[in-house]
Order: sequence, then C-alpha cells, then structure tokens
Amino acid sequence: MEQRRHQRFPLKLPVTVMEADVVTNSGETLDMSSCGVSFTLSGSMFVGQSIEYSITFPRVAKARAEVKLRCVGKVVRQERGTTAYAATLERYEFVREPFPTVRSLREQHAGAIGGASAAAARTATNSA
Repeated sequence: MEQRRHQRFPLKLPVTVMEADVVTNSGETLDMSSCGVSFTLSGSMFVGQSIEYSITFPRVAKARAEVKLRCVGKVVRQERGTTAYAATLERYEFVREPFPTVRSLREQHAGAIGGASAAAARTATNSA
C-alpha cells in the first residue's frame, strides 16, 4: 500500500498553466494535497519545469466573483505515455475575479464593433 506524507483529495477542477500571465496549457486536476497537485493537460510539459498554474473553484450561488488558486511550483512527475503530471505547490494565493456583468459585456461588445467600424472606415478612406 502506497503511503504519502500528505493526504490527497480527489478533485476535478479546471486548471490552466500560464507564462507571463498568458494561458499556455489547460486541463483538469485529478487530486490535490497541501504540497502538490496532479492534473491532465491538453499539451505537454517536462519534468523539472517551473510553472505557474491556476485552479478555478466551482461557482457558488450568489457569488459575485470567480475564485482561483494561483500557484507556483515545479513539475515533478509525468505518467508514462500520458499528459498527466504532478507538480509541487510551493507558493499560492487566492484570487477573486469579478464575473462580467451584462453591462460590461455590452460595453466590450460595443467597443469591438466600434473598433471594427473605425478600421473599416480607415480602410475605405485609404482605398479611395
């Protein structure tokens, strides 16, 4: 029977791996302990790689923000022939990101349309 120093909890939560605040990989956690996490990813990493990753917790009723556990660690193991990895949990912080409101989504949409219309107008002017 395998014995571990820290109890592992089976948790299936979305995980993203980031470099310079840009998502480079995503997947799902398999389990977590106080010192590490195992997860599957859509892409590959290598053992020994330092990573920053974020685990998104489930949304609760009436919550105004999404809660993420933002972590720094190192890949310590890859399951042979798979994209399942284990990483340390060296530093972490809880981050709350407000959910977008209908108003903020409309403003983003209007800005995108306005930006596209302005670009189209410049193109039409330059073509004439």
